[in-house]
Amino acid sequence: MINSSNVDNELELAEEAYLAVYLIEFGLFSLNRIENAEHLPLMLLSNGIERMLKLIILLDFFKTKGRFPNDTEYHNKKWKTHDICFLLTEFLTIGECAQYNRNGEETEDLSFLNFAKANRLKEMLQIFSKYGDQGRYHNLNVLVNASCTEQDPVEAFEGYRNNLIKEACRTCNFNDCKTPEDKNSKVMSLANQRITGLLQRFTRALCRLITCKEFGEMADKMRQLLADFLELKDSDLEELRFPWLPGTRYR
Repeated sequence: MINSSNVDNELELAEEAYLAVYLIEFGLFSLNRIENAEHLPLMLLSNGIERMLKLIILLDFFKTKGRFPNDTEYHNKKWKTHDICFLLTEFLTIGECAQYNRNGEETEDLSFLNFAKANRLKEMLQIFSKYGDQGRYHNLNVLVNASCTEQDPVEAFEGYRNNLIKEACRTCNFNDCKTPEDKNSKVMSLANQRITGLLQRFTRALCRLITCKEFGEMADKMRQLLADFLELKDSDLEELRFPWLPGTRYR
């Protein structure tokens, strides 16, 4: 169990957890307030998710070794990457191989993550991975290298959301829509809700592992920082309920 007496480490961990949560929450808020896909939600969400995954990996290293990795170890393990899919694989290895005392919710979350392809999550995380790696500089790369063939991640995300919009169009009831604009707004909202629900459940799964009792007193100190996601019920997953965000419901 982690029982760190290093105050500096505790502060850094707490600040990193708070920052990761803030970035993800503000990313979800931006996604639901911007009509078209833009860089801001991609930048916020990819950054927040990357930080959350790395935090879990470092905590597990501490649990095993009794210390955090040095820079050489961190580099050799390839944990400096912005590749969220790689970090997710590392996370799943921790979740499956470590002997955590899981409850039913944690087991369900791991199953959800392992079947990411089926629940459309992995496709979205791949877009975030490409954005975090090189995609955030796509426009600059095009300016200095006309032969750049990497797809604009904003366009990739827009394509992902358009597929969800098409799915919504096949099942949506438009009786309450008076104009084509109303229909467009309704299916866009439904697509954003689907994305929001997936990312909230994904983040909740990460938060549950960070706060599992195997991480000892450090987990207890993280629990309050991560409460916004830890306390999310399945029925709340497609709604924004963060106390500091304007115009969102809160429990």
